[in-house]
Amino acid sequence: MQDILIFMQHHIALSATAIGVLIALIVLEFIKIKQATKRLMVVDIRKTDEFAQGHIVGSISVPFSDLATSKKIEKYRTLPIILVCANGVESQKAAATLENLKFTNIQILNGGLREWQQASMPIVKD
Repeated sequence: MQDILIFMQHHIALSATAIGVLIALIVLEFIKIKQATKRLMVVDIRKTDEFAQGHIVGSISVPFSDLATSKKIEKYRTLPIILVCANGVESQKAAATLENLKFTNIQILNGGLREWQQASMPIVKD
């Protein structure tokens, strides 16, 4: 560690350039992540009160009972849709419903929100 500090003191311009490149790479990765989330939609099909207790960041709530008639999901027809339920079972039924409505790019979060949380992935609460 001490050798690195000595190097940085003797090569200030080179060190500043390396730090600048590192910061630029980090910023670009955050931009990529943000753009990726604009290219897909996570749809939580649990009941509204369950959604409020905790859901995936950026997901929208469309309860399974409303899925076939909801206009809320229509604007995401051209995007890949990831369906989330409590444990992964109800999402399969929801995928069939959306396929009948001519949605073409439907994915299921295997294990549902339960496995998402067990993997220590982030959730937000309303």
